[in-house]
Amino acid sequence: MSTVMTDAKCKQCGYRFGMSIFDCHTSEWEFYCTRCGYHESQDWITALDGTRIGCKHETLDGHGAVWATPREPAVSESLGLRSAQDVEEAAQKMRAAIAKGELDPRSSYVTRWNPELKRAELVAGTWCQDGEVFDHQQSFRPNAGQRGKQRKPRDRR
Repeated sequence: MSTVMTDAKCKQCGYRFGMSIFDCHTSEWEFYCTRCGYHESQDWITALDGTRIGCKHETLDGHGAVWATPREPAVSESLGLRSAQDVEEAAQKMRAAIAKGELDPRSSYVTRWNPELKRAELVAGTWCQDGEVFDHQQSFRPNAGQRGKQRKPRDRR
């Protein structure tokens, strides 16, 4: 079984680097936005004997998102938030973890979706700008490995 992960534009906020995951074996797919928390997926519905009897398409409006990058080398974690209360609780936890030195303050954030302005707003931490390199497989680190000289961001269009 193989999966293909690509960047895709978010339907809710327009962020160009949302994560799209396609399972080549089952043709199931999932999209989630690491900026606003929007989520969309299509999965098979199977009978008790395992035969496919239909598919389920699901969309979840984002109320915000979390991107948490540990200080020690590790995989960053992300999740979509489903309510204003989730956003406030995540922001409090993020601020505390940054203050304790557990998370990298340059690449960890909590956002809140503003439906009137149709954009995600930063609530805690710092996010990278659209022109900066953001690799979902590694932690975002401005100018990582480039001590003393600036690295030019890749064009991700």
